[in-house]
Amino acid sequence: MVRTSGGGPFPVQVATTGTSGFALTAGTPTIITYTAPASGGPWPMTVFAQLNVSSSTTNGEVVFNTPGYSPVYFNGSKGTGQYFFPDGASAGTTWMAIAGQNFNLQQGNGLVAGAATVYAAFYVWLP
Repeated sequence: MVRTSGGGPFPVQVATTGTSGFALTAGTPTIITYTAPASGGPWPMTVFAQLNVSSSTTNGEVVFNTPGYSPVYFNGSKGTGQYFFPDGASAGTTWMAIAGQNFNLQQGNGLVAGAATVYAAFYVWLP
């Protein structure tokens, strides 16, 4: 993580699906991942996620894995449309990134039918 301007706090993107997103699959792959530096911190970490469903889905939930807690960001089986986390808001959710902890956004179960793409990013806020 490199800070490129003064002032603070300053958000630094540490993981992203990129502009093409991540197409859900029949498996349970990791979508994006981030491991906090081994020393320093803790740092506030914000997660942004959007699910675009182009064909109604069956299964294909998306889970955010944090140490000791794994909330479901998008449950499976959605109709065509755009979905934001949390609860339809376009804002992200903030966690504390403790030194050495790993964070993953991954599929919790395989997509059985339909098509959907996840767009997501993790940001860490530096002082």
